[in-house]
Amino acid sequence: MFVNITHHDKFIRRIFNNSNWNDGGRFYGGWWQGIDGSHRKGIRFNNTSTVEIDYSSLHVILAYAHVGIDYWESTDKDPYDIPVRGVNNPEHIREITKKLFLLSFNASDEIALYKAFRSELNYKDYPYSFPDEVLKELLKNIKQTHPKVAHMICSGAGLMLMNTDSKIAEYIIRDFVRTSTPILTVHDSFIVPVGLEEKLDKLMKEAFKNVTEKNKVKVKFNKNMTLRGINQYKFSTGMDREHYLDGMKFIAEGNPSKGYQHRWNRHKKFFKVE
Repeated sequence: MFVNITHHDKFIRRIFNNSNWNDGGRFYGGWWQGIDGSHRKGIRFNNTSTVEIDYSSLHVILAYAHVGIDYWESTDKDPYDIPVRGVNNPEHIREITKKLFLLSFNASDEIALYKAFRSELNYKDYPYSFPDEVLKELLKNIKQTHPKVAHMICSGAGLMLMNTDSKIAEYIIRDFVRTSTPILTVHDSFIVPVGLEEKLDKLMKEAFKNVTEKNKVKVKFNKNMTLRGINQYKFSTGMDREHYLDGMKFIAEGNPSKGYQHRWNRHKKFFKVE
């Protein structure tokens, strides 16, 4: 998929479904939503590096919150840690289970679910065969592992869960906009300038608690270098001054591609930025 990075597609808007303010409501429209995390980590704000943080297993956790359960208060088990017949790679097992589980919240029935799964699976990355009997077995295991939310599977509950995560996103975006701080959203993940990761981390947990009235949520950082990471490493290893300064320089300058440098120079020329 080709994504054109220009001054087009830089605004987001909320899209609701079924003529109902309680269905959907996610923010769509940004070009950054069309690229994967390996490319998003190269995004820079005003030529400064960024950090992306996303919620862990958010829709499953929101489904539990909907039935009054604080999932991470009761267990540390990865909700997608469920065996898949014919797959031995743990990372593949997790991603396959995750895709079927999340799609199941949106599907109206099992036949539609299996069709959606097979049409959306990247067979280049996950070269397996998934006949109905294998998917049926996996879906049964998901229901047995998560009986408290099994009734939401193949019920179309996904739009309701999207509405909840859009309220969480709105809470976070509003705070950053209020302080004129740039932020990009990819539904349940957020990209901010490096140095603001602690603020975002705190705000994401605050937003989750405010919207769901549940206390515990987990987030994960992308692999970009952060100020917190450099400072923690310096403290734990006694990093010398030169290495510390090199790390800070990398955050400030990064290792931008020729394409990025071309776009940045064009941007500065257009807006007369020094």
